[in-house]
Amino acid sequence: MAASGLPETERGESVSRVTLEMSHITKRFPGVTALDDVSIKAYEGETLALLGENGAGKSTLMKILSGFYPAGSYDGEIRVDGKKAAFMNTSQSEKAGIAMIYQELNMHNEITVAENLFLGHWRKNKWGAIDWKGLYQEAGNYLETVGLGFVKPDAPLRTLNPSQQQLVAIAKALTADPEILVLDEPTAALSEEESENLYRILEKLKANGLTCLLISHKLDEVFAHAQRMVVMRDGRVIGEHDTKEAKLDLIISEMIGRTLEDYYPGRETSLGEILFEARNISVPYPYNRSRNIVSGVNFKVRKGEILGICGLVGSGRSELVNAIFGKLPVTGGELYMDGKRYFPKNPKDAIEKKIALVTEDRKADGMVGMLSISQNLTLSSLKKVASHGIINKKTERSECGHYFEKLHVKAQNMSVLVQTLSGGNQQKVVLGRCLMAGPRLLILDEPTRGIDIGAKNEIYKIMNSLAGEGISIIMISSEMPELLSMSNRLLLLANGKCLGEVAADRYTEEEIMKLITGAVPAENGEESA
Repeated sequence: MAASGLPETERGESVSRVTLEMSHITKRFPGVTALDDVSIKAYEGETLALLGENGAGKSTLMKILSGFYPAGSYDGEIRVDGKKAAFMNTSQSEKAGIAMIYQELNMHNEITVAENLFLGHWRKNKWGAIDWKGLYQEAGNYLETVGLGFVKPDAPLRTLNPSQQQLVAIAKALTADPEILVLDEPTAALSEEESENLYRILEKLKANGLTCLLISHKLDEVFAHAQRMVVMRDGRVIGEHDTKEAKLDLIISEMIGRTLEDYYPGRETSLGEILFEARNISVPYPYNRSRNIVSGVNFKVRKGEILGICGLVGSGRSELVNAIFGKLPVTGGELYMDGKRYFPKNPKDAIEKKIALVTEDRKADGMVGMLSISQNLTLSSLKKVASHGIINKKTERSECGHYFEKLHVKAQNMSVLVQTLSGGNQQKVVLGRCLMAGPRLLILDEPTRGIDIGAKNEIYKIMNSLAGEGISIIMISSEMPELLSMSNRLLLLANGKCLGEVAADRYTEEEIMKLITGAVPAENGEESA
């Protein structure tokens, strides 16, 4: 095998084994062709990145590979290790050595971590009963592999935060000892440190012959860890590139069909008076309210300001903003809105105060999957579209249509169920719901998670536009370049405590990482207001 895991026939070196070949795949849904004559090839020990905007066809292609869309529902051919494969269900795909890690986690919150890992393929003793002792011991080994050695296998999955649940999903895929591993936005919920840990794990597995298919909107990770790239747009393959020779601008233009200028759009900052203030705030752990995850945090947000909250996973970022929105109690300190004491008992109180939250986990508490796009958009602002408890359909269409078009939601119409949308389009609907409520303080917890490059740029422009209107924004993001480029100031958190506030434009990514890990002390009072 060539060291890179790629074919090297021109130099006379050995050629890597083709582990997967999907040829001339065409998949049609009513009224739309999702895949149009798509062909890809993957080699043993390589990472092949599939790139493209939401709706480009990447996930549909992988659902065909997984057996989610059975043979006969599409045209074309699949070969695994040179042998023709026709999967009628996901079990057949798994038995062929293919494991999938979906962007939207498909696990069960109320059972244990170990039970999630081996659900459907239990470890049994010689009498045919589940070997619980061996199962929990083996689960511990897999958790250790993905950097979760501190998690107890018998802990309910619901007690883990979203990033830890993502790592459990990866561990679950590894229990099948796959030959081909498909990762759909695997690091969307992970911090940079956790992401690097994941890629270290994958490199070890690839050294043993694992083939990885990576779907990611984080192009920095793709350039760092993928050997080849396939770019898709509108259900077609637009280009194939060796990563070492690929140019970022070309990749982006192939993905979105145009040249993208000013990825992080600039804006003139004109900050107003203080809109919101937190004084000495403490917040408990969601599942253990006898202990605080946030202790004694102070900060202010001015009108027209974007305040970035920066910290590693577990620093208390999400818990802090959830308390501001009334989803968690405030166990100490005081909140102020317009200089007046603000005490939210629940999210309804926050919405009435014109505070909106784009939640970190849209699937759990950001949307209702069985409702339509329009029904989701109006969830936080029913008074706008209803009179005496009856929804005015004309007003609803007008109000919803504005945000449907503004956010470029990819769907046939607003009657489509939200659960049928891609993750990125679901996120747009959640953002639209918040904007329709007319917030004065908009809280964005990982607002661009799982969203393609073109849509990210659109959301950045919307953020700038809202800030220009005087709306205050609090943003949490695990993507450091996003925080540094979009924020006026950064609130630095570690272990639930404030390390300081710094002007975002005075620091590099490396310098901020040193601050939030405690390697370098932060200096307070560097406000850009």
